[in-house]
Amino acid sequence: MSQLFEDLKRRNVFRVGAAYAIVGWLLVEVASVLLPAFHAPESVFQIFTILVGLGFPIALVLAWAFEITPEGIKRDQDVEAEDPVRQVTGTKLDFAIIGLLVVAPGPVLNDCFTPVTSTGQCNTLVKSFRRRSKA
Repeated sequence: MSQLFEDLKRRNVFRVGAAYAIVGWLLVEVASVLLPAFHAPESVFQIFTILVGLGFPIALVLAWAFEITPEGIKRDQDVEAEDPVRQVTGTKLDFAIIGLLVVAPGPVLNDCFTPVTSTGQCNTLVKSFRRRSKA
């Protein structure tokens, strides 16, 4: 079993999964804001969310089978296990994940601290701050 986890780490499957989960979540958040603005039916958002979810296992399989190298995408068997390209790819994925984790809280914080929603009512967090300030 530990050999499986070592192989998953070596092939950057965990890193690709984390990056896909963050990017997928951000895309769903953006779609939840933009699709109603374009008067898209609710089914468009539902289909989009399902497609993002279905893409997750596909991304993991592709991360298992292929390696990104300076020469392009290669099958994992064509890249040696101790090749420094694997380390470089892992480092690039680490930086991408860190960057995404810095950007990801933006939509949530925007929702939390925006005083009025489109319906004219305050968000729950703003209401609690207003109650505390009146007390």
